[in-house]
Amino acid sequence: MAIFHRYPLTPYADELPFWCIFKCAPYSVINEKRTRQYIRSNQLAEIWLPFTSEPKMKLEHEFASGANPVGPVASLAGLKNTSGGDDLFLERLSAPAAAFYEAAFTTDTYRRFSNITEATMTSEARRNFSFKYLFVPKNPAESEEVDNIVNTFKNYSYPKVVPNLPERTFPQNLWIIDAASNGQVTAEYLTNSWLGDPLPCVLSGMQVDKGDPADPVLKVFKNARAVITLLTINFTEFETGTFAPSYQNGVLLSKSEVSFLGDAVG
Repeated sequence: MAIFHRYPLTPYADELPFWCIFKCAPYSVINEKRTRQYIRSNQLAEIWLPFTSEPKMKLEHEFASGANPVGPVASLAGLKNTSGGDDLFLERLSAPAAAFYEAAFTTDTYRRFSNITEATMTSEARRNFSFKYLFVPKNPAESEEVDNIVNTFKNYSYPKVVPNLPERTFPQNLWIIDAASNGQVTAEYLTNSWLGDPLPCVLSGMQVDKGDPADPVLKVFKNARAVITLLTINFTEFETGTFAPSYQNGVLLSKSEVSFLGDAVG
């Protein structure tokens, strides 16, 4: 049975219009079991938290310098891109060599520079998502739930030991991040517009601060739980993504999702 935690507890939970939902499932090499749809239905743990006021998403594709097909390239595309015909095409190809010999015989100082490369994508981004929460439980029961939430994020960020093989571990768990609404706003809109429609992720880091940094006195409930807990959790997409413009009006899909859906994405 999946672990379930939610903060705040009832009746305060009824006052929240939007939620962030975090779910994790075991790693698998089977493409279907690495999809968001599968993880939503086969979670090991599920945590509901208030929709953060500052959802942060960072996207950085990787690029390198590559050959520009409209430059002096000895190819059919290079010939097609040369408006002056074969003679100009050959002249453009020989220009770099002419520049080399010119440097050997010149008596003046000069610099010749022409960058004919283009930015070539070497890897799609693995986006990063960051969430910050300040928990101020209103009673001992909520303080215990905060502890349970922090420990669940911590424990399920780690690989799990293999039974009877303590020196071996299973790979890391996979996480998905969704949004939910108690009102008329659709969960799909919130997940896409506010969260950026995250692909399956790994929990890459977290930070926990108990107590108010501005208050030198440590304050706790009678059950020894902190009255204030600051939690920061960071997720990184497990796989790079691909945009499928013809699938569901255009969505980002992970490589495993593309593999599982097959012809349906095209």
